[in-house]
Amino acid sequence: MPQLLWISPFSLHDRALAPARQLLQMVRALKMMQPQLQISVLCPTIFSSTDPHAIDLSVRQEVLQIQGNTIILDHGVQFLYMKTHSSDFGAMATIEQRNFVNELVPLFHSLKPDVVVVHNCDLLSLCALNQAKLCGLSTAFILHDFIPSYFHFADVDLILSTSQVLTQAFVLEGYPPTAEIGSFMPATGPLNQSALANKVKAAQAAREAASASTGALQGMDATRHNINEKLMPIAQRRKIMLVNPSLENGLGLFLYVYAHRAEHPELSSAEFVVLEQEPDQFKKALKQYHTAAQSDAQATASAYADLDLSGLRVQAPYDDVENQLRHELRSCRVLVMPNLSATVTCYEHMQAISYGVKVITTEQPTLQEFLGNMATYIDVDQDVVDNLATPPSEKESQKWLQAVVDALNAPIELEPFKDFFKDYSYEACMLRLSLSLKMLLDRSASNNPQLLRKCVFSLRRAIEQQANSAALQAVAQGLSPQSGAKSE
Repeated sequence: MPQLLWISPFSLHDRALAPARQLLQMVRALKMMQPQLQISVLCPTIFSSTDPHAIDLSVRQEVLQIQGNTIILDHGVQFLYMKTHSSDFGAMATIEQRNFVNELVPLFHSLKPDVVVVHNCDLLSLCALNQAKLCGLSTAFILHDFIPSYFHFADVDLILSTSQVLTQAFVLEGYPPTAEIGSFMPATGPLNQSALANKVKAAQAAREAASASTGALQGMDATRHNINEKLMPIAQRRKIMLVNPSLENGLGLFLYVYAHRAEHPELSSAEFVVLEQEPDQFKKALKQYHTAAQSDAQATASAYADLDLSGLRVQAPYDDVENQLRHELRSCRVLVMPNLSATVTCYEHMQAISYGVKVITTEQPTLQEFLGNMATYIDVDQDVVDNLATPPSEKESQKWLQAVVDALNAPIELEPFKDFFKDYSYEACMLRLSLSLKMLLDRSASNNPQLLRKCVFSLRRAIEQQANSAALQAVAQGLSPQSGAKSE
């Protein structure tokens, strides 16, 4: 049975961390597409939030009860959790980091993986790549985020990139081999499900005509959600929403739109909603804002202390934050997402589009690549990014206010949304990931029963070691391997 070891410096069940959500989708999709593949994920008990709601609901109880090193089974994937005392891998004590890294080699020899996959540039990932190559294992790197300039791909056999923008920015042409697998951002709203239903009908017809495609088409069926979900008429929606309120997500820009709602008839009857991802997230972020005349140390009161928030609904997180997001999007008209930090994931954006919601976000190459013409992009001045704790200027905030007003006044058209999802395929991401890793898995001994795996990982590796030993013995005797071959 082929084996794959996935190594992460943080928990993939962290719902508050956008990259973790994306990577968890990849792991589950890979298991769905290749049921015979045994996948093990090594990760520490490191989460970006102490709130239990930040843990994936399917394994929340098991994760919260972890006392030591534990194995958790999730969708057929084996998660090897290692208990850590630190909340961040980079902040671990040296001895704890060393103990964590020292577990790699015994783990390689006990699991005997055919492929090792990493997705980060920290110490653990670098050591994992190096040790895997020393053990003769194939390696893959998930390029899903910006990487530091010091990182190199010398120990990487294959790069799996989620974005063409990232590929062009960080990968030299042709080295190492790179496969673009897509964003892995599922959209489960009615508009995408309607498009998916048409694809499934075509898939069923193709299945009857070509049974060889059955495996891939079953994977497509398994990703469906509630296709019968009704789409609320857009004309009846009045909700303007911000998800995950924080300084980095432009809470100040959203509050400016809210504060000036009385100046525009379109906004006076609108419902303003802030959807938290952890309790009291809105209050904590609000307290971090101070006026330009104050420094961080001098700030004693929030810059929005005098703002009347009675017309703003702050929604605390439920147990299932994904269902909560979908519930709020059903009646949402405009989603305001001023991402003021570099963003390479767009889960909330994609979900909003699948419900026919207008999306307003910042002008970033990765967001433009994923969302295309289905979002309104606003260029943000560098001063806003450099001073996140200061309320944005009137000039910058006016752009977002006008964009929201324009979105409410724009004609209601569903055809652009439907056309977008005709070309979008989450199933294609699953297939590209599966087929790309299959090339590495086929190199190994696990798919060749005539090859033994005792202490080494393939017969080819054993032959190479024997040849090297013979050459060294010949040199020690003063003879070259070539002369020995001629004498025979």
